Amino acid sequence: MMHIKLHNDGTGDKATGNYDVEVLINNAIVWRGRVEGHNRATGWRQLVEDLSDVLRVIPPFQYGYDIKDYLADP
Repeated sequence: MMHIKLHNDGTGDKATGNYDVEVLINNAIVWRGRVEGHNRATGWRQLVEDLSDVLRVIPPFQYGYDIKDYLADP
């Protein structure tokens, strides 16, 4: 199972938020990162898009896992 955790780290202000992000597969953390400067007025959907923008610029080798390591045997 995959979980994506977005945690407001409290360093933003009334207008913007900064988030620590973890992506887990079967409770193993496969990626950690940050979304900074999210405009709170744009809502959670834009926060997810902001995360997507962060992920687009990361080369695949930096994800630090091989998906096959986390899949259950058939």
